[in-house]
Amino acid sequence: MNVLEIQKGVAQFSKALRSFWFQDPTILDFTPKVGPKSGGTAVTIRGEYIDAGRNITADFDGFACLIKREQDVWNETTVRCKTSRINTTSSAKLRMHFDGAERLAPDSKSFRYTENQTVKSINPSRSFRSGGRQVNVTGTMFTSVQEPRMVLSSEDGIHVGQPCQVYSQSSMQCLSPAFYSGDSAGPENNDITVGFLVDAVEDLLQLDLDFTVVSDPVYFEFPEEGNMKEQSGKQLNIRGSDLNLACTSEEVHVSVGQAECIVESLSDVQLNCVPPEEEPAAVNKTGSPTRNGYPEVRVEVGYQSFYIGYLKYRRADRLQTTTTIVVVSIIFLLVGIVATIGLGVILRNKIKHMDKRMDLANGIPKIMELTEMESDKRFQLLDYGDYAANMLFGGKNHDLVLNTSKKRTPADSRCLEDFRSLLRDKVFCVVFIRTLENRDDITPEDGSLIASLLTVVLHKEDHLMHFTEVLKVLLAEVVRNAVRGKRNAPLLERNNMITEKLVFNWLSLTLYKFIKFVVGKHLLRLVTSVQHEIEQNAEVTEVDIVHYLNDK
Repeated sequence: MNVLEIQKGVAQFSKALRSFWFQDPTILDFTPKVGPKSGGTAVTIRGEYIDAGRNITADFDGFACLIKREQDVWNETTVRCKTSRINTTSSAKLRMHFDGAERLAPDSKSFRYTENQTVKSINPSRSFRSGGRQVNVTGTMFTSVQEPRMVLSSEDGIHVGQPCQVYSQSSMQCLSPAFYSGDSAGPENNDITVGFLVDAVEDLLQLDLDFTVVSDPVYFEFPEEGNMKEQSGKQLNIRGSDLNLACTSEEVHVSVGQAECIVESLSDVQLNCVPPEEEPAAVNKTGSPTRNGYPEVRVEVGYQSFYIGYLKYRRADRLQTTTTIVVVSIIFLLVGIVATIGLGVILRNKIKHMDKRMDLANGIPKIMELTEMESDKRFQLLDYGDYAANMLFGGKNHDLVLNTSKKRTPADSRCLEDFRSLLRDKVFCVVFIRTLENRDDITPEDGSLIASLLTVVLHKEDHLMHFTEVLKVLLAEVVRNAVRGKRNAPLLERNNMITEKLVFNWLSLTLYKFIKFVVGKHLLRLVTSVQHEIEQNAEVTEVDIVHYLNDK
């Protein structure tokens, strides 16, 4: 390119070292599209040639969005800016200026300023100094912020945690930050202010909520030589100090190699867990082989990881193996003899039962034909309300649910509505049910009644959809625990009594139409026929009926 230069009144052409190009900046999109009215939301703008010019500015309907000129977010297709504070909630259009030239975002793209976030409660309200404890937070407008973080502050400074996990508008989960102050040697520190770093919402930096930081738990290594512990019994015991000052058994993870040792109890000085029945591979937590050929035991709580030692499973030698083979062979021989003797008895009884089944095969169909018209007339399923009351409460009249005429005070109504709002949150509902199941003072009868009351509330939300989603989370957790435990035990045990009743209630409610319109009258005919056959033939028993139905 030739450039006209004027030097000392003399004009001449010279070659330009760089070319100059005219570009047309275009805004294509931006994210996020929502943020608090206090500002501080980092907005990423995407487009074409949006770095053209020296003086580049951005705003939302006149409210400045301060552009960051860092290299990683400043190029021809990407620019990042931070929103400023406004006084009202509204929607605004993005506008950019490039050396005076104005460009607007597409009409369909707008930014919505929301009310500032609030925090109502945190649970638990204690953590250890090294941090990393999961804290459940309830409040409002959580989904309209980016990377909220928990903050602990004192005279020594501010300690900021990792980004929180937002689950809904009213629920998020944060990890407590590490907090080491000048008096960290003491058992606990109450002179702490808890808050949250949420964009530019300054009101959340210091909250009037109680929070205590206690000393870290300490887990001791196995005292045996080489930290090698020989496994005996079903439980593995690990000693320590201050283990449960700010921790529950569900928050501690113990690994044997890369397998899990399921924690069953946790006291101030001891942890008890159930190791895998079969010896895991001789590796550590990360999968690296150990030098001594045994799996490494490690405890993890919060951000801390404790090396405990190695677990040695009992390994049988050749003599034990040979003895086992001989014993097994003798057992098989004895079983063969007993089976031969018993086979004759079984065959004799089988012939007898076959005769009975022939009689049933001839008798029951004839009776079913005779009772078909009678059962069709008798079959009349209850309406859905009465059917649900019978299935949920066993036919008992529970005034707490069924009596809608009982007057409530305004305070009672508000409390019930707040509780119902909480139950609409899937995370809260699951945690609420698990908390109730972990209580020792709730009897099976109480658990059944609680499950039925929850069914009534959840059933009203989205026609069983919300109920189904909660049940899926509960059953997934039960299955995961059963798989990790590798134990031959019922899937739903004593501590799953509410979940078990919820499954029964869900099946009962969803099968109503199928029973009423498809199989109800057929089942009534079958039951009527079976009862008639038992009354007419004294030699026929319930066991014979079961065998007959299985053959069918």
